[in-house]
Formats: sequence, structure tokens, C-alpha cells
Amino acid sequence: QQEDAEKVGMAMLAQSIAEWNWVDDAGKPLPLPKEQPDLTASLNGDEMNWLLSHMGALTTDVVKN
Repeated sequence: QQEDAEKVGMAMLAQSIAEWNWVDDAGKPLPLPKEQPDLTASLNGDEMNWLLSHMGALTTDVVKN
């Protein structure tokens, strides 16, 4: 069940990113996660932690406003 929850969370995260300027190790721009849903699976732990920590901040800002 935890794996299912993680998949749902990653899908929600992928759909919530409107734009970004992330690139791969060669400097090539990465597609938006909603354009390539499996992209989040290729992110490393630091990248995922950054996204998730900022998702909470964005969610809180939206709720406050």
C-alpha cells in the first residue's frame, strides 16, 4: 500500500509542476513531469526532497491566500 501511495503522490507532484528549468547532467532541458510522468522516477533523492519540500510551501501559500 505504501508503494501505491508513493505512485499517487508522484503523479500528483508531476501534474502540479507548471514549469521548470531543470536540465540533465549534459545540460539538456528536462521535459515537464506532466509531459513525461516517469521522469520523477529518474530524479535523485536530493531532487525529490527539494521538490517535495517546496510543494509544501506552495500548498501553504495557496491555502493562506
